[in-house]
Amino acid sequence: MGLLDKKLGNGGTPTHQQQIEMQYSQIRNMSKVLYNLMFEKHGLIFREIWNCPTVSPQEIMDMYGTDAVLLFLFSSQIQNLLASSNPNYVPLAPPYQYTINPDGTVTIGDPIQLQL
Repeated sequence: MGLLDKKLGNGGTPTHQQQIEMQYSQIRNMSKVLYNLMFEKHGLIFREIWNCPTVSPQEIMDMYGTDAVLLFLFSSQIQNLLASSNPNYVPLAPPYQYTINPDGTVTIGDPIQLQL
């Protein structure tokens, strides 16, 4: 029996337990939406940086300047959160070598060769 199938007590007013269950359900649903949004948007940003056919990853990093490091910090934090919430999450890895410089800029190196 779902929440909507339960009869309301107190003449049409939800009981306290029903209010708790409804609040729990609402929070749970919003949490799922938030997880899916983070998963989707993080993947989109990742692809825009590393797989853009018209702009190189280095050109993107150059536009960010000393804030380029934040892309890597945020990505790492988001991936840790996604992985902690979903044991099946597979972290995204940049397809290029890169160096985070002391001033916050990022230098993109050679493509990473996959070992088979």
